[in-house]
Amino acid sequence: MKIIHIIDNVGAGGAQVMVKAFLNHYPNANAFALRQLSHQPNNDNRIDVYPSKTKFSIQRVFWLKSIINTNPTAIFHLHLINTVYHFTLIKILFGLKNQIVIHEHGEIHKADFTGSLLRWCYKNFSKSTHFIAVSNDVQQELISLRIPIKNTSVINNIGFNQFLSRKETLPFVVGFCGRIEPRKNWKFFAELALKLKDKNDFHFLMAGSGPEEKKLIDFIKDHGLKNLKFLGYQINMQDFYGTINCMIIPSFWEGSSLVQQEALNSNIPVISFSGKGMSTDSKLNFIMNQNSLEECKEAIYKIQENYNQLIITTNSDFNLELETYFENIDEVYQKLIPNLHSNV
Repeated sequence: MKIIHIIDNVGAGGAQVMVKAFLNHYPNANAFALRQLSHQPNNDNRIDVYPSKTKFSIQRVFWLKSIINTNPTAIFHLHLINTVYHFTLIKILFGLKNQIVIHEHGEIHKADFTGSLLRWCYKNFSKSTHFIAVSNDVQQELISLRIPIKNTSVINNIGFNQFLSRKETLPFVVGFCGRIEPRKNWKFFAELALKLKDKNDFHFLMAGSGPEEKKLIDFIKDHGLKNLKFLGYQINMQDFYGTINCMIIPSFWEGSSLVQQEALNSNIPVISFSGKGMSTDSKLNFIMNQNSLEECKEAIYKIQENYNQLIITTNSDFNLELETYFENIDEVYQKLIPNLHSNV
């Protein structure tokens, strides 16, 4: 039995990191992406990409239908909102007999039209669909749509990568990694750099891309922020994680933050808000209860002051976490197809 992963694009997000981890673990699995992002080339030849940059097209629906026809007994594992839209249309137009796993990365929390449409799609999927929720909050949202709890599993993200972290503390480098969009609250990070503009021993690095890049670049230029460097899209994340002393994740909400988990895996202290999708398990976590620049600044000072003690407190076994994660994924597949693991 074959597992086929379908993802919206091959950008630099957490879902893309996850799909690549799946391909590493299940070498006989396949992956297809619905579109190519113009500023982020596909650097993984294991993922077949539809040659288009548009979010939706009828031609792409028929391309997906041909993949389904070629793999009538495969399990299709869907990632991100656009794949659910396409498969819902295929289900309506042609019917869909394959068993489906939908990996809910937190997009169910969206309060705009795209979120409403996604929730409608979920309600109209067949009973053979199984949902993997990346957090308890996501599972509760699914259950609120009257999706049977037996058709859901909570499997928290683990980060999938572990990087070498920085040992030097002068200058003390604070990092942000994520989409440059309103939900990620990038402006909070930029305003923090502005607040510490005159502190020469603090530097700020931002990695990512998104629709508000120009606003960020203009903010840096308008305020003369020589202490804040925007790196843009990064292919080699080891270079980024190996340069920072702590990570700030000011997102208003997450499904389950892979950036947080990657940083913690790499022994990097994390400052984040107490919103949906943020882990509170590690001693390296510094959770803020509100959107406070002053509170965040004090957390940075505390991390800097206790840095050498903090970075030796981690007790996590990354390899064991990976093993346990994929055991949980296997259980989901086996619910759909008996003895699937031996054939994947």
